[in-house]
Amino acid sequence: MVHGSSCLLDLERRLASRKKSILDNTSPMIWKTLSERKSSPGIEGLNLSSFDRPMAPTTEIRELRVFLATWNVGGRTPNNDLNLEDFLLVEGTADLYICGFQEIVPLSAGNVLVVEDNEPAAKWLDSVGRGIMGRLGNKGCIAISMSLHQTSFCFVCSHLASGEKEGDEMRRNADVAEILKHTQFPKLTKSPSCRAPERIVDHDRVLWLGDLNYRVALTYEETRVLLEDNDWDTLLEKDQLNMERGAGRVFSGFQEGQIFFAPTYKYTQNSDAYAGETTKSKKKRRTPAWCDRILWRGEGIEQLSYIRGESRFSDHRPVCAIFAVEVDVKSLNKGRFRKGYSSAAARLVEDDTPKRHSFYD
Repeated sequence: MVHGSSCLLDLERRLASRKKSILDNTSPMIWKTLSERKSSPGIEGLNLSSFDRPMAPTTEIRELRVFLATWNVGGRTPNNDLNLEDFLLVEGTADLYICGFQEIVPLSAGNVLVVEDNEPAAKWLDSVGRGIMGRLGNKGCIAISMSLHQTSFCFVCSHLASGEKEGDEMRRNADVAEILKHTQFPKLTKSPSCRAPERIVDHDRVLWLGDLNYRVALTYEETRVLLEDNDWDTLLEKDQLNMERGAGRVFSGFQEGQIFFAPTYKYTQNSDAYAGETTKSKKKRRTPAWCDRILWRGEGIEQLSYIRGESRFSDHRPVCAIFAVEVDVKSLNKGRFRKGYSSAAARLVEDDTPKRHSFYD
């Protein structure tokens, strides 16, 4: 059951009502016999004190397969030949698909400076601008908060500050800090029993994806030599995101799976060649880097795959991951009850136990 607010099913009140109905329809002779239950073998198994003790719900863990993908499409309009089936792994067994895109419109002044009307936006969605002057829309994030049974999720898609000059990684760190600070989700209900997380890190499971724009702290020439040797280990040691996370300056508490694929940026469009290989201009040349990443935070998350796609549509390659995620589901164990329950009480509990449903009921 996916929801943005909680609904409390008061089983104790329902059981009390059922008990009252049974007793109201009982003959006076039975009432008299109940007061002397020790001398009446016919109702020896009936223990009315058990009716006041409804069975406590238990929590079982179910596993959910979650597919995530991030892709900076470079502001290009998709053509009729663009096929997303390979990108989305549609023949897989994922239960939930989360796709984050960056630069889905050209970065013109009109698209960046226009004021967006977000009044109709859902209450469980928030966005933070981190572009020009820290607020305009060429960089930033969008975040979605949701709950599945008793487990809360937050999905964050971000596009952080660009640039490969020394010190630009600090701007990206600052973007992450501002996103974590300013992203707030209003509560959908005022119920005191509703555990609605308001910040990103308040959620049980957090999955963060996007064009994080962290570069490799090497020169273009040094990087090219290592790429030709397929020396990923040395390159990843100089990956800015790994270095900044290792120093505790960004994404505290987050994890990332091991990378076994080539840098995802920057490619010449409709080509397998990096941009520096096809231009003599140093201004247009970019050092290849793993700009596009997927991270997670929280217990009960296992990454099953972490790959990149090979579409030539953009100057970025898409990055995909599949996770096995644990979800807590409250339930009453049908047909089982606490020691001391009479069979009559147990039948009432069993009759009032909600039937098992799928994740999406």
